Amino acid sequence: MKYQEYIDAARSFEAAAPPSAVQIPALENYDCLKLTHYALGLATEALELVDAVKRALPYTEQQLELSDILWFSGLACAELGIEITDAEIINNRSPKQGVYDLAAKCEEFASRIKAALIYGTPVKPRDDHEESWKQLPKQIFLHACAMGDAGLGTGKLMDLNITKLSARYPKGQFDAGAAVNRAEWKAPATPSPELIASIKRTASESTAPTRIVEPPPDKPIGKTPEIVKMINLTRPPE
Repeated sequence: MKYQEYIDAARSFEAAAPPSAVQIPALENYDCLKLTHYALGLATEALELVDAVKRALPYTEQQLELSDILWFSGLACAELGIEITDAEIINNRSPKQGVYDLAAKCEEFASRIKAALIYGTPVKPRDDHEESWKQLPKQIFLHACAMGDAGLGTGKLMDLNITKLSARYPKGQFDAGAAVNRAEWKAPATPSPELIASIKRTASESTAPTRIVEPPPDKPIGKTPEIVKMINLTRPPE
């Protein structure tokens, strides 16, 4: 599955929420309610993934939790206008950190959205520039892909997430009743035989990725006067 195909499919399973009534100048170009949903989702899914790892649940269950992180981070990227290319997904094969570092990134994004809602800005003094925080969902998405695709094959974690959502919502779109009355909440937290078979089939169909090389990203724009002012305000007096 390609990234844009994944985002299009992921949107099919998103609840139709009313426009946010919250007005935050720093987020005036975005839907605050959606960003809050994605931030809370990433925080809770990160905890569920860490819990699955600590409890040594089957690897298939850990992959499912990891795929949920794709959903929230991918849609957060789409809302923020952050692009992810298929080349970046293919080239990002070996994460140097694992589950706990991924969970820390999820917590950081949730912290930024909380700061915007309560303090008026998602920017912190340590940021290189005012747009730095918007890259967090992309970092999360690529990190999760690198971890999941290492065992499944390039793009297969995205496939797994859509397979899971399609099984939960047979009509191909979000349904409140199906969301509340989930089968996995009525039974032990283990994947169904059908889902396990789907995961194994997805892995068996994987092929070695073709490495795509793109030019390096542009140099960061550097600290803006606003960032410098924040740093000076938080710096202790001499």
